[in-house]
Amino acid sequence: MSPSPSVLKLLCDENVPMKVNGLLEKKGFDVKRISSGVSDEKVSELSMSESRVLITFDRHFANTLLYHPEKYPGIIFVRISPPLIKATFDALLNL
Repeated sequence: MSPSPSVLKLLCDENVPMKVNGLLEKKGFDVKRISSGVSDEKVSELSMSESRVLITFDRHFANTLLYHPEKYPGIIFVRISPPLIKATFDALLNL
């Protein structure tokens, strides 16, 4: 069953725990995961081409000089310490 067009499309960077992916999918989000070793350039291209909001722990994606906000459907830079699964998941749902 494919997600409805109104479902938020997310792109989880390789550093987002797999369990967070699964929890987001269970909540009905259309989630795609980046494979390990994919370049940041490819990650940003995929986010733009598929209109997916990027979720990442990589600080450099928060640099608006490198990743201009108007070019992307969204970039969520997660900064939760320690990055516990429940805390990360709850924060994303509240967002």
